[in-house]
Amino acid sequence: MPFFDDALVVDGKDFRVYRCDWGWCVKRGDVAARSRFLIDAFEEAAGSIRVDAAVLLRLVAMLERSLTEEHRRTGQTASTTVAVP
Repeated sequence: MPFFDDALVVDGKDFRVYRCDWGWCVKRGDVAARSRFLIDAFEEAAGSIRVDAAVLLRLVAMLERSLTEEHRRTGQTASTTVAVP
């Protein structure tokens, strides 16, 4: 059961994006793609539709909304430690 879903229109094509515990599902018509990574699922569902900077910015905003929703649901935030080599 998804805890986050949103719609996105790219090049006149409607995409439905879902986030569940296992990862992301992106649907475009009868085409559906699943992945742990949103961009991988989106690119597979998009097929020949070009993913440009504007689309990437919209996907990043979607990630932010998803993280906010997950925080509301679980009371936890996602974090990691990044080391500079």
